[in-house]
Amino acid sequence: FAALIDKPTTSAAFSVSATGGASGQPVVFNSLTSSICTVSGTNGATVTLTGTPGLCTIAANQAGNNTYAAAAQATQSFKVLKVFNIVLEGSQEVPLNVSNGGGGGTATYDVTTKQLKLNLSYSGMEGTENNAHIHGPAARGGTAGVMFALAAGSPKTDTVTLDQNAKFLTGTAGFADSTATAVSAGSLVVYLLALPLFGWISDHLGRKATLTFAFGVGALITFPAMAALAQGPSPLAAFLLVSALVFVLSGYNSVSAVVKAELFPANIRALGVALPYGMATAAFGGTAEMAALAFKRGGNESGFYVYVATGMAISFLIALTLRDTRKHSLILED
Repeated sequence: FAALIDKPTTSAAFSVSATGGASGQPVVFNSLTSSICTVSGTNGATVTLTGTPGLCTIAANQAGNNTYAAAAQATQSFKVLKVFNIVLEGSQEVPLNVSNGGGGGTATYDVTTKQLKLNLSYSGMEGTENNAHIHGPAARGGTAGVMFALAAGSPKTDTVTLDQNAKFLTGTAGFADSTATAVSAGSLVVYLLALPLFGWISDHLGRKATLTFAFGVGALITFPAMAALAQGPSPLAAFLLVSALVFVLSGYNSVSAVVKAELFPANIRALGVALPYGMATAAFGGTAEMAALAFKRGGNESGFYVYVATGMAISFLIALTLRDTRKHSLILED
């Protein structure tokens, strides 16, 4: 039974075959994952994808006869991938950006690994590329914070893991994929509700108050929260722990953009926002998973918790030195 190659969800039906044994009986195929793929036709040799991404497993069976016993069941699995066609244009930005630049490509999502593989290219830009990111989560036409920084240049062939919470919950805490995804999705709802709350708080108490809260409390709870998650708590406890972490982090994400803008005068504002943001994103966000895996392989996964908490503590000390941009904004209209 030859190996089967990965296919997109939109692939047409295809045939499979296998070499039988000495009994001479036909090889009969059946799907072990009927929600992902089904079989039909003579001996079930035609495989049809249902349109649902995931892992398709096909089993091959051959009956015996008076002389030979039935052959051992053989299986082959392949991934069914969700492929998105991407169009890159200024009109999709929020707010709208009138630009001659454009491009496109594909994004292929593997639900079994939560990885998104990009193959994008662009042209027609009037200047050089400064930053490239994936933002989310947000509805179409909405805005959201940065999830991942992408490598500069065209084409872009980055691979990113979209659900870091779920990956930690499955790889470390031992939850099933469905449970980890539910916990992560629930915590994102908390995150979406917390963002406007902290924005409102910053408008009344100041940006510095929400920044110091986020980094100070984050530094204190990161290690115990992640250590508790690593012990494999109940799904409800995991939801509460992850929600607590993203709730605290919302104190930063809700005001990060406006704080950067208010810190610098108009003649250097774009540079003042882009340079420190790009450096921090590359230095920490770009290396976080690599650092986490290095600690895990070294048998000291809790070292990553210290790594994150230390970054929070340093940010807390820096936030203490900042002026409150709500009161001392360098945006002249303020």
